[in-house]
This record gives sequence, structure tokens and C-alpha cells, in this order.
Amino acid sequence: MELHHYDEVTSCNNRYYIAEHERAEYELTNEHIHVMLHQEDTSYAPCVDYTSEEEEGGHPKSINNWWRQMVCEWAFDVADHFGYSREIVSLTMNYLDRYTSAFFVDKDAELCKKRFQLSSAACLLISAKITGAFQSDKERIRRLRTSTLVELGCGLFSVEAIEQMEKEVFSVLRWRINPPTAIRFISHFMQLFPKYGRSGAVPKTVIISIFEKARYLSELSVGVAFLAIKCKQSAVAVASLLNAMECISIGSLPQDVRTSFAHKLTSVTRVPSNSSEITTIRKLLREACPNLSEVAPFVSGVVSDDDDGDAVRRGPLCLSGKMIGQKRRRAS
Repeated sequence: MELHHYDEVTSCNNRYYIAEHERAEYELTNEHIHVMLHQEDTSYAPCVDYTSEEEEGGHPKSINNWWRQMVCEWAFDVADHFGYSREIVSLTMNYLDRYTSAFFVDKDAELCKKRFQLSSAACLLISAKITGAFQSDKERIRRLRTSTLVELGCGLFSVEAIEQMEKEVFSVLRWRINPPTAIRFISHFMQLFPKYGRSGAVPKTVIISIFEKARYLSELSVGVAFLAIKCKQSAVAVASLLNAMECISIGSLPQDVRTSFAHKLTSVTRVPSNSSEITTIRKLLREACPNLSEVAPFVSGVVSDDDDGDAVRRGPLCLSGKMIGQKRRRAS
């Protein structure tokens, strides 16, 4: 009897400590999210959209959505080739958007295409330095260097020009180079995902699938100017997660789990999941990737129409008019 009582007490204590640990983790996650939301509303608030087709006088802009999208795809290409986390593209485009927007706020300033390309290279280099390359199981991925970007520029700019542009970008951005990206929000939001529903534990494979699909959507959103420039990245993250859950069958992900997670997202962001903001973003994400349900876990990246799966080993394309003229697709 005494041994049985001891086992019951031990089991009760274990459950208590586990519950306390989970509560502490939940509170820490909420704290991190609130800090990121505050950053998003203050230091990294959405900037001016410089990609509209025409200026106020009706003249076409030299830098438009097409140029931005192609530079974004070039950045993905470089990131994949050198083995960097694809989040560096989110950082790169954030820096580039804020830097370029500063020129359009000042009506007397003008940003030509060559300067846009130069600032793109500098922004990519800054984000690469911040995040660092990972080491694969088979080989050490070499770091992206200024001299390498000069080669990728196909003679458009020199080492000195890139280094000078780096300094200018830092100055314009006031050294605010740690923006809360959509993928960071997704990672934190997923820590709030319910582990159990009325019918039992949620399979780990389902949770991984939701995260990977949402991550993929967040990558696509970087190339959509409206989503990257005008929308809060927390809202993009929420919309990505809701769209990802939409691809999972009710049998694999019961409705009570979906509802619970949606309520948690609403509670922490103060934005209802059925708000016009979230609804609009979800629609744009569906248009960007209409076949999300077919995207497999751990899918990576943009590939060319004639890609044979060997894009990373072939090397990145040149940041020039020739590269920008080539079509590339995002959805698999």
C-alpha cells in the first residue's frame, strides 16, 4: 500500500512539474511575441510602397514591382547556392524596401536601376553577415564575400562601391537591422499550437506539415510587394498558418484543435482571424500558391521552369538584366 501511494504521489508531482514547465514556456513565448509585435508597430512599421507602376505625374517609375520581384528571386538563388537560411532573403528585401522607400519619401531624390541593383547586393551581404551560413553534414558552406558579389554583379559594381553602399544602407536604416520577419512569427506562433485535442494527441507529422507549408508561404510572400511592404509580418504569418491548416484533412487535424489555435493567434495578436486584413492576405497567398496542398514538407525554394532539381549545384545567376529577364516559378 505504501509503495502504491508513493507511486501516485510521484506521478502527481511529475504532472505538476510538467504543467509548470509548459506554463513557463507558454509565458516566455507570449513575451517574445509581444516584443516582436511592438517592434513591428514602432521601429519596423510598414514603409512607403515604391513599386506602383506610375508616379503621381503619370510617368512610369524606373523601379517597379517587376524589378523588385526579380531581385528577390536572385537573392533566393544566391542564398540556396551558398547554403544560407532562406530567411536572409526576408531580411535582404526588408532592408532594400526600407532603403528604397526613403528615396520616394524625399521627392527630390531618385533611385536609378543600377543603384537599386547595388543596394540589393549590399543588403544581401549585410543579411548574410548577420545570419551566417550553416554547416551541412557533408561539407562546409563557404561564406558570401564582397568579392563574390562583385562576380555576381557581372561588372556592374566594384568592391569599394558595395562597401560604400553598405555604410549608406546602415545610415538610412539607422542601424535597425533586426526586423521581425514572417517566418520568425510563424516559429513563435507554432509554439502555441495545441498538442492535444478531444480525440487525443495531434500527430507530429501534422504539426511539421503545417509549419513547413506556412514557412513556404512566408517565403513566397517576400516576393509579393504588397505583402512584404504594406502588410504587417505578424498578419502574414497568421494568414500563412491558417492557409496551411486549410490543407490538412479534418481526420488528421480535428476542428477543435483548429479553433483553439486560431483563438490563441487572435488573443496574442489582437487581430481576429476573420478580419478583413487577414482575409485579404490569405487570398493573396492562395493566388501566389494555389497548389499548397501538394507542397511536400521540407520543400525548398524557387526553381526554374526547366529545373532538373540541381539548381543549387549549378550556381547562382548574375544580378544583371540577363538574369532578370529569365522567368522563374515559385509553386511546385
